[in-house]
Amino acid sequence: MNAKLIHIILLLVFPASALLAQTPGRDTLPPVLASPGDSSRTAFSDTIPPPADSLVANVKEFSLSKDSLDAPVEYDARDSMIYDIAGQKVHLFGNASVKYQTITLEAAHIIFDWKTNIVTAGGLPDSLGNLAGFPKFTEAENEFNAKRMEYNFRTRKGIIYDVTSQQDDIVVHAARSKFVGTAPSTDTTRQRNDIIYSEDAIFTTCTHPEPHFGIRSSRQKVIPNKLVVVGPSNLEIMNVPTPLWLPFGFFPINKGRRTGLLFPRDYEFSPALGFGIKEIGWFFPLGDNFNLSVTGNIYLKGTWGINAQSQYRKRYKYSGSFNLGFDSRRTENPEDG
Repeated sequence: MNAKLIHIILLLVFPASALLAQTPGRDTLPPVLASPGDSSRTAFSDTIPPPADSLVANVKEFSLSKDSLDAPVEYDARDSMIYDIAGQKVHLFGNASVKYQTITLEAAHIIFDWKTNIVTAGGLPDSLGNLAGFPKFTEAENEFNAKRMEYNFRTRKGIIYDVTSQQDDIVVHAARSKFVGTAPSTDTTRQRNDIIYSEDAIFTTCTHPEPHFGIRSSRQKVIPNKLVVVGPSNLEIMNVPTPLWLPFGFFPINKGRRTGLLFPRDYEFSPALGFGIKEIGWFFPLGDNFNLSVTGNIYLKGTWGINAQSQYRKRYKYSGSFNLGFDSRRTENPEDG
């Protein structure tokens, strides 16, 4: 009995002691503090620096080429576009068009060289083998129709072959022309200084594709909406030179009432007089209410005439006209041969 009691007491005492022994005691050692000079306690950082940003390191400043254009070039074609990467060109076929700022060029075939900024345009054979789709060039108030042309967008200079242009009432046909354009400006008061130099040119008021009459000159300079300057010139009727020559010509083409050349609207033929033109001359605005026209008639068989006509008018008060003329007639009887 005593032995069992002692055994029970031991079982109760020793498990409690074991539980007490597993309880962590307070650390009686003071914490070790690192002294300022103790390098062994110094926290050391990562000695490998982060990699540099390669994108930032490789960035360079690029400047645009002096030959670059000031605006994008837009181009389109109905049939096809062929890119010549090696030659740095694009070929446009069928109702092709190229636009740059105020310039529009349309033709059946256009080649744009983006290295030199030169555009070349021409026609293409149609189903019958005839060339069609000739270039049409438009810039501001200037418009040309030609058989072939080249134009530099950067220098704004072009060479135009077999060109037809119109300045007010005057139509100009030239075998070869050089066009010097002006860059567009935001200043609305600034006037354009476009110039057209032409070789073997004829200017007329006849709107027929092959004019019936006109003044032909080997050299010609046109300043659009201002004047036409020509060298030695000869009056032609039906592509036949006449005895009428001009050593020099200066013809204003300003809009509105201005002093300038009066071109005949047509020619006429008479069996007795031959081919001739009528009412070619000069117009003089002598004021707001008065003007003077001096015109002449000339025929290939020698007949000629001169006429002076004046008109005056003041609104709601008076109006009238007078004229004075002289004719020298030389006729031939067709029956006399």
